[in-house]
Amino acid sequence: MSIKRSMTFERTIAAPASDVFAIVADIANTARWLPGSAMFGGVKDVTPDPVCLGTTFVDYGRLGKRYGSVIDFVPDSFITFHQPMDFKAPVPGRVDVRVRYTFEPLEGRTRVVRRLEAELDIAGPGQLLAPFVFASIRRENERIMSALKKHAESPPSG
Repeated sequence: MSIKRSMTFERTIAAPASDVFAIVADIANTARWLPGSAMFGGVKDVTPDPVCLGTTFVDYGRLGKRYGSVIDFVPDSFITFHQPMDFKAPVPGRVDVRVRYTFEPLEGRTRVVRRLEAELDIAGPGQLLAPFVFASIRRENERIMSALKKHAESPPSG
């Protein structure tokens, strides 16, 4: 059975759109601003880097590997990632995720919208876990947006 959900997350960040876009697009260095979690363990194998349309990567989370790709890319405006993941425990299934960031300049600030489309394919009694899976996805996206805002608004170190 396939269950789909859309979720939207927004933040206004006190930084120019080009700076915020650069942080998001620099996926090889995401761990510099986003601590690891069950869903995010670190991005590796980014090809090519710097990121552009067609870039591929692997996100190593504790729940499994997500083989991702950049499927839409316009610098300083938007970037879309596609990240499917198969999982085995506690029941077999697949989650297919597309995340689109848009960056809207607002007089020295940026309105960042992260729109997530998730499709969960899970069979039998595993379907009872769907609300928990989507709740975890929601929490993780809120965490990501808060970490992005904090990092983008922090003074440069050095």
